[in-house]
Amino acid sequence: METSRVALIALVCVVFSSQKRISGAEVEMRVRPGDDVTLHCDCVMK
Repeated sequence: METSRVALIALVCVVFSSQKRISGAEVEMRVRPGDDVTLHCDCVMK
């Protein structure tokens, strides 16, 4: 369930950024069940 939630949040961010022309760094990480994860977006709108 958590994996699908993270994937959904990432997908929404990608769609939003492609529509509004937002640029920022992309980071890929692997997490395991039980890991604490905080998603942070530090993007600049162009």
